[in-house]
Amino acid sequence: MGFKPLTINTPPESEAHILAEDDAALYAGMLAQDSVLNLGSKLKATVTSNNKVRISDGVVLVGGHAGRIIKGDYEDMTINNGVSGQKRNDIIAARFIAGADGGADSYKLVVIQGIPGYTASDPAYVKGDLYNGDKQRDYPLWRVKIENLSIVKVEQMFTVGKSTEEVMAEMLAANAALQKQIDAKCATTTMGGYEREWLLTDSWVETGNYNGFEGEDEYYKGTRGSDGYIEIKKSGVYLIVFQASVRKKTYMTTGNIWSDVTVNETSIGGDTHYMPEGTYYDTLSFVTYQYIAAGSKVKARLSVNTELTDVWSQGGEYLNIIKLS
Repeated sequence: MGFKPLTINTPPESEAHILAEDDAALYAGMLAQDSVLNLGSKLKATVTSNNKVRISDGVVLVGGHAGRIIKGDYEDMTINNGVSGQKRNDIIAARFIAGADGGADSYKLVVIQGIPGYTASDPAYVKGDLYNGDKQRDYPLWRVKIENLSIVKVEQMFTVGKSTEEVMAEMLAANAALQKQIDAKCATTTMGGYEREWLLTDSWVETGNYNGFEGEDEYYKGTRGSDGYIEIKKSGVYLIVFQASVRKKTYMTTGNIWSDVTVNETSIGGDTHYMPEGTYYDTLSFVTYQYIAAGSKVKARLSVNTELTDVWSQGGEYLNIIKLS
């Protein structure tokens, strides 16, 4: 036959073209081959006597084929007597049997009786592949454990399927959790930004924090001012990037300019450039990464040697901190 269209309108005089196996293929693909849907009592089992287990309302899929006990109804399953001194496992299953040559199908709840003995094991059941042409498929719902003459326990064997809404909600929650992990690993903050030039000296001068992060979040605490800093709130590996632009206003002077990043007042490195005669502008750039413990305070500073008496930071110095792990 080849391709078979399903969701189409056909002429009124045409024979019905949608078969049970068509719907089953859709349900199996969208939901699951076998499951109990998250509706109603979900085929709850209740022992009502030594020979009866009552199955309440719910919807089951077997190979994609749907069966249902409607709300308020039930089906009583008969359990044969046990044997004194022995144990037995019976299985209550949903059984689908395809009709021969396109004939009527059979679909019902059955009890598959186990073999009594001194130890109990589950009876065999048929798990044929209906989609690929097998005729029978059993889906175990409940294991009925019998010791001596009595039912001692009923154990769930099926999986409760999730609705599309539940799957979407879980996907959204998983995406949110993943985004939080990404944000945590890439949590970024910035300090600095004096935004006007200031004179460098042969003593270290901290760049401070004027237009960077101020306040407190999950990962950082920032303070403003000439002695401003960023405090690390969660231990981890951090990427540190510090950049500062300077201007030498005197043509004839020469010497070195330095940048430095400190953690708890201890240097973790910086950049050094030599400014020869005739050079007016330069940019210091420093990049590193290292483990920083929670509670540590990160700062940046600049300096020049004594020969450079007229070098000014341009006020665009920024220290960027990025959490890597």
